[in-house]
Amino acid sequence: MSEGLGLDAWMGTAVESLAETASTSLGLSPTQVIAESEALPHGLVGSTIPLVADRAVQMGLFATSQGCEDLARLLLGMGPDDGPLAEPDVADAMGEVLNILAGVMKRHMAHKGAALSIGLPMFVHGYIEQGGSKRARTASIKLGDHDAQLFILGSIPQH
Repeated sequence: MSEGLGLDAWMGTAVESLAETASTSLGLSPTQVIAESEALPHGLVGSTIPLVADRAVQMGLFATSQGCEDLARLLLGMGPDDGPLAEPDVADAMGEVLNILAGVMKRHMAHKGAALSIGLPMFVHGYIEQGGSKRARTASIKLGDHDAQLFILGSIPQH
């Protein structure tokens, strides 16, 4: 069960899942963790998605507005001459990236004995509040040439 999995295991699995998603769905490699923090991303935009096992967890992928558009363009197979994407299209594409990432995460967590249910993604502009007894872990990630912040937030033990 995921009851025994701590924040470190959740974050490690999320990073592994993002590397697979970046490679297979976005054509980006390598994926490299630059730094980790217990603070949530600030001043960025992105998508979050709930993952529910024996506890509810939020996973999110954030970047600058331009970074989100770049990732959306990669998902959609757009080239530099294809023109800009409208914000709703960026939000939709980032939600789809999170759906794919959550599916990969679900498969990886099943190997650890955690059966996940996946909720609906939400595109976020603004501050995410940690609140109460929730713990957060954020990894600053380099996806090819793109900078992003991957986070896990939930009532999870540290280890």
